[in-house]
Amino acid sequence: MRRFIALITAFLISLPFAHHIFAASITSNGGAELTPIKVSYELNTSEAEEVYYVDVIWGSFENTYKTNDVKVWNPETLMYEIESGTPEWTCRNGANTVKITNHSNTAVTALVSYTPTGNYSGITGTFDKGVISLAAPVENSSYDSAPSESANLTLGGVLNTEAGTQVKVGSVSISLVGEPVGSLGFAGDSVSYPIFEQADGIYYASFTALSDTSEVDTYINIDGTAYYIAEDHETKLTTDRCFCFRAGMTVKLGLQKPDVYKKMTELFEGRSYTLIIDATDPDAVTASLTEN
Repeated sequence: MRRFIALITAFLISLPFAHHIFAASITSNGGAELTPIKVSYELNTSEAEEVYYVDVIWGSFENTYKTNDVKVWNPETLMYEIESGTPEWTCRNGANTVKITNHSNTAVTALVSYTPTGNYSGITGTFDKGVISLAAPVENSSYDSAPSESANLTLGGVLNTEAGTQVKVGSVSISLVGEPVGSLGFAGDSVSYPIFEQADGIYYASFTALSDTSEVDTYINIDGTAYYIAEDHETKLTTDRCFCFRAGMTVKLGLQKPDVYKKMTELFEGRSYTLIIDATDPDAVTASLTEN
C-alpha cells in the first residue's frame, strides 16, 4: 500500500513540469511499441583553455676572451716586450644565440637576461632583445611556420684568470611572463614601455631611448602605484649623494648611491637599455641599468 501511494505521488508531482503526455498499450505477450525519441541540437562550445608550448633553442655560450697583447722586439735590451692590446670577446657563429618559438594557442612574452656569477661580477652580458613577444600561431598552419624570434648575447668586461682555463662567468635565464604589471616613461615623452615582473619582487623593462636625456625624471608605474626616480634634494649637496625611488612626496624605495639615477640621465637617442629593479626587500631596493 505504501508503494502504491508513492507511485501516485510521484506521478502527480511530475504533471506540472510535463508539456505533453503520450500513452500506448501493449496487449500481447512479446508485443512492443515503437516510440520515437526526439532531440534538439544546440551548438555550445566552451572557451578553449590556454595551452603553453614554447620551444627554446640556444647555442653553446662558449666564448673566448682575447687580450690581443702585442709582442714587440726591443733592440736595446735584445728582448721581447709585451704591449697591452685592446681585449675582445669572441665566439663561434650562433654560440650566443637564443631562439624562442611559440607553439601555444595564445600569445607569449619571454624575458631573456644574463646574470654574472659572484666571482665574475665585473663581466657584463647584454641581449640585443631583452623582451621577446610572440603572437599565437595561425590555426591549421604548419609546425615550422610558428612565430619565432632570436636574441643574441654580447659579453663585456675584463676577465682575470689563468690562460687556457675555462670558467663559468654567468648564466642566462629565459622566463615566460604574463601581461605587463606596469610601465616606464620619461618626462616629456609620450611613449611608455612595459614593465614585467621577472620574478617575485623583481621588475624588468627593456626600452630604446627616443632622445638624449639630461636630468629627466623617470616615471614608473607598478601594480597601479606611480613612482619616479628623481634626485633627493635634501642630500643633493652631500659628498655621498643619494637618490631615491619616490612615490609622490614619500620616499618608498631607496636606491643606494647615485649610479642608477646618473645613468638614467645619460641615455642616448637610439640606444637600447635594460632596467632591472630588485624590490624583494623594500628596505634595501637595488636597481641596475645596462646598455644592450
